[in-house]
Amino acid sequence: MKKAVTCVLVAAFILGLATPGYCGAGRKLMRGLSNLITCPLELPHRMRIAAKEEKSWVEVIGMGLPKGLGMIIMRGCFGLYETLSFPIPIPENYEPMITDPEFFWKSEKSS
Repeated sequence: MKKAVTCVLVAAFILGLATPGYCGAGRKLMRGLSNLITCPLELPHRMRIAAKEEKSWVEVIGMGLPKGLGMIIMRGCFGLYETLSFPIPIPENYEPMITDPEFFWKSEKSS
């Protein structure tokens, strides 16, 4: 059984590389790995955004902490999914699952 699963995964990988959309698969892999690596940075980033918008530290913690933790989970899960499924064009045409922003460092609010 383990050998069959390995063969199916290798075949899917090879077929994914053979498709004309391989550039999309490479970008999906890069996006997935970057989301896995940068997901812990969401917490300080969201806290900083909340500090710019709110006045008291209670509001900063009350708004920034839950948003940061939620984004860590979301970016990490989507990163893992995109890393593991990069040869498969799902969603259609290798579209990003997170578009706000697609990559952590492209955030308009990160400056």
